[in-house]
Amino acid sequence: NYLFSIMNLKYRIVFFLFATTYSVSSLGQIKLGGKIGYSHTNTAKVIGGRGYDGLIYGLTSSFPIYKSLRVNSDVLLEGRGYVIDKGIYDTANLTYKDCKVTFKYIDIPVLLETDVNNFLSIEFGPYIGMQVGRNLFYDNEKQDKDLLGKKQFFDMGFLAGMKGEYKGVFLEILYQYGLSQAFKDVNDFKTKGVCINFGYMFNLKK
Repeated sequence: NYLFSIMNLKYRIVFFLFATTYSVSSLGQIKLGGKIGYSHTNTAKVIGGRGYDGLIYGLTSSFPIYKSLRVNSDVLLEGRGYVIDKGIYDTANLTYKDCKVTFKYIDIPVLLETDVNNFLSIEFGPYIGMQVGRNLFYDNEKQDKDLLGKKQFFDMGFLAGMKGEYKGVFLEILYQYGLSQAFKDVNDFKTKGVCINFGYMFNLKK
């Protein structure tokens, strides 16, 4: 059934992430670095939500596997979320308030990267995420988290985009397509978004 297939896909993605990372760690010139970026995500687009602007930061690595083909693996902290305009009715004040929900995830993407030319490349691959925080706001006033739905700890999906690099400095633009719901037992809360990251890579092995 559908649930069984999603669970199987999740295990395959997890296996791919770890197997790829460890299998290529001894090959070629290893690069490590850091990145910081901006994300515009929407976890409730299907029900009329609008996007949330968050930050991304963390560590990144790159391992060559064949000629111009590389595997990039990151450990990132990313903010995701959504806003529903006039999404809650305040019975005390008899007025509607905007509803904003924010999430914090630790993401581990593993992306295949291949060169287009000496400076430009394309990237594609899966990611897994762990939800480590979430908040609820009505008109920017923080509310009790218990008002939210059941917490969904794991997230997974795919990233695809382009990257430009020159002398270790890089800029990448990625589209994010989430496959998991942000809440348990609730539909229509999958993340879609775009992120722009800036960073620097150091060569560790010549």
